[in-house]
Amino acid sequence: MIYDMIKLRKATETERQDRQCFSGGVLTHSFTHRPFTSPSEIHAEKRPEIPGRFSFEVLMFTPDEIRALIAAGKVEEFYNDRTWRNLSKDIIKENHSECMMCKAQKVLTPATTVHHVKHLKEFPELAYSRTYIEEDGTEQPQLVPLCHECHEKAHKRGIYAEKKGYMNDEKW
Repeated sequence: MIYDMIKLRKATETERQDRQCFSGGVLTHSFTHRPFTSPSEIHAEKRPEIPGRFSFEVLMFTPDEIRALIAAGKVEEFYNDRTWRNLSKDIIKENHSECMMCKAQKVLTPATTVHHVKHLKEFPELAYSRTYIEEDGTEQPQLVPLCHECHEKAHKRGIYAEKKGYMNDEKW
């Protein structure tokens, strides 16, 4: 399943007058959000060209663009992108702002991060996908809300990092 895209369109003259959107004494463009359930709906909708009105889609990174960001060491551009931020907010909200790993242990902790179960660096084609299909055919959640500590555990970072080499118990 691909993230429900949002289509923006320039408000009509009547909508602008109704809202009276002024910035520094000048009428600014007013935008309304139109949610769609799938990208196919966006492409299926054909509108006639109307003077004074335009529309455009909120774009997502393609898997190739994500691979290029990873190779360039700029993966933060993906995570700072509006589409990803909106999707991650939706995932957290849908799961009642609860960390799923803590919830499995019967502990209630607020989720702060959305984790890619199939890691972004290995599976960029699943970047915006809410689920993925296992080899046995079962559908599994791809994006899981986690608290900071559980996210560190999932990536084996910080205090959860695997120790390398011999570690002496003595503290000097």
